Amino acid sequence: MIRSLFLFYGFVCYAFGMGGLVFFILYVGGWDFLPFHIDSGEAGPLAVALLVNTGLMILLGLQHSVMARPWFKEAWIKVIPPAAERSTYVLLSGVVFFLICFCWQPISGTR
Repeated sequence: MIRSLFLFYGFVCYAFGMGGLVFFILYVGGWDFLPFHIDSGEAGPLAVALLVNTGLMILLGLQHSVMARPWFKEAWIKVIPPAAERSTYVLLSGVVFFLICFCWQPISGTR
């Protein structure tokens, strides 16, 4: 039973993680069939956009760098079961990619 739950959890996490990655690729690619993309929206104050966008990039870097370190993995498996460690990493990667897409602030300018 427990093994089946971990398998189900893994499928859900990987589906969400892949969904976040695919949405991010489409978002950055500027595909017009999406309701919004990186080139859509009105630019707000430059300082706010720089702070938010920099914070999102730092979050992505920290999540991908810190969670991949052995010392973090050793501490993390004390909180969650070892069988769920990789799936949780993929889930959180998907969450970060969705956050980038939904919270990104456009900056005015021409391309």
